[in-house]
Amino acid sequence: MKPIVPCDIQFHYRNKMEFSFGPYKWLPKELLHEGNVDGGSENYALGLHVPGFFDKIINVDKCLLQTDPANKVLAAIQECWRDPQLGFSPYNVHSHVGFLKHLMLRSGKYLRYEI
Repeated sequence: MKPIVPCDIQFHYRNKMEFSFGPYKWLPKELLHEGNVDGGSENYALGLHVPGFFDKIINVDKCLLQTDPANKVLAAIQECWRDPQLGFSPYNVHSHVGFLKHLMLRSGKYLRYEI
């Protein structure tokens, strides 16, 4: 059997990332006392699922797997989607109420303009 050869590229290699919206940021036990867990748009989450849980979302500001332009788009969306005047609320998988479920970002490497 041939040996496993690791890839030279460790970061920014994904051309597609899928993030989920959630009504509450997931916090580890050691940070629960620091955060406000009463609800409200400041506690909404946009990020990745906690391993093993379909209903818990870790808020993500930057993802090292996706390209820098995709991270800029993610940052722009993170900055504005919680605004109550826009009327967007994250979908709650328990109550089945809310509007935003998923955000998919895709980028092309060999295009005239990177998307």
